[in-house]
Amino acid sequence: MKTTGTSKKNFTIIGIAVVLIIAVGVWYFTYKRPYDIAVSKYNAASEKIDKKNVELNGYINKAQKLINSKKEPLEKSTITNAKDSIKNAKKVRRNVPDAPKKISVVKKETLILEKGVDYSKQISELQKSTTELDKSIQQLEQVTNPSQKFVLASLKKIKSINNVKAVTEKNDPNGSLNKTGGYTAAIYFSSPKVDHSFLSGKDSIGNGTDGGGCIEVYKTKENADTRNKYLAAFDSTGMMNPGSHKVIGTIIVRTSSQLTATQQKNLEKELIDALIKL
Repeated sequence: MKTTGTSKKNFTIIGIAVVLIIAVGVWYFTYKRPYDIAVSKYNAASEKIDKKNVELNGYINKAQKLINSKKEPLEKSTITNAKDSIKNAKKVRRNVPDAPKKISVVKKETLILEKGVDYSKQISELQKSTTELDKSIQQLEQVTNPSQKFVLASLKKIKSINNVKAVTEKNDPNGSLNKTGGYTAAIYFSSPKVDHSFLSGKDSIGNGTDGGGCIEVYKTKENADTRNKYLAAFDSTGMMNPGSHKVIGTIIVRTSSQLTATQQKNLEKELIDALIKL
């Protein structure tokens, strides 16, 4: 029996179809299905890391937001520390790419991903540096043109000084209170470590900084710096020596020239600690 051209064509089409089906089957069972299974495991492992990354990114963003606020801290090092903690966190953060194309590579990478990641150290550093930066920002705000009431309250908590008094325009020994470029408040105090026998003032204001020290408050840091430079001009002039003086925020913390260098340093720290305590 002879076959027509149409029959031959049909057989050819069927043959091709069979070959294609076999090829597709071979491709599916030898590559596609194993690949899909491997990718499924890869994605499951990557999802766990993605969750860890979301957590880490949250702490990174919080620190970065505080830095971007441009708010100045009391200690400049707190900004550097925060930036470093962000840099270190980004350095170890594992960003997972899409699954590779080769099954062997997918399996290899999956084994690595399944080991997971540990960001506990980086998160701890971020938390610490962010907290310290935030605290330092608040501390600077606290000593930037603070009220006389605040300074008085802070100094009266220090047990090593006494006779804490704020000047008025009538008894201001420098005549600078509330004047242009002058201080907005000046609070004098006495120190029991100073020999008061040679001082003739009736109180801490009358004895001036010689009796213990003084806190001078200015509206701006520029005003405080200008005053501090003026005081520095007398640092080695014997009887005119103004004692120690340090700018913190818009405040000048002064201690008596009658104290030893160690005593000045210790008292200055006590004063500053009291003023920046939140």
